[in-house]
Amino acid sequence: MFKQRLFAIVLISSLALNLFIGGILIGGYFQGHPPPHPMRPNLHWMIQSLPEKSKIKIRPLMQAFRPNMFSQMQGIKEARQAVHRKLTAVNFNKESLSQALEHLRQEMGTMQQRMHGQLIEIAGLLDAKERQQLSEATHRKPFR
Repeated sequence: MFKQRLFAIVLISSLALNLFIGGILIGGYFQGHPPPHPMRPNLHWMIQSLPEKSKIKIRPLMQAFRPNMFSQMQGIKEARQAVHRKLTAVNFNKESLSQALEHLRQEMGTMQQRMHGQLIEIAGLLDAKERQQLSEATHRKPFR
């Protein structure tokens, strides 16, 4: 009887400890990661839909675009972080948040303009069938 009771106590304690540690790990994982952004077409995803021959044709353009894209994405990331800081600040200020959101909109608008310009340049190198494939890729999920 004593062994059964001791076994039950050890079993329940072990279960509680495992749930506690699991909760800490899961909570730490989700706390450090913002919720995912909604899926939207991305130039890189669209290009992945093209045949290898087409990719080779546009590769020099993509390489030329890469440095500007990285700096622009970094700017958007910093603008999003600023919005997060303003939104979660102890001394919340509506005007400060409004300015941070305006800056984020500007960064995203600039990125969108560049991506549209890049799409125009890339489409200019493709034939009608390849452009059709590129267009259809905007309606698909990205390759993983």
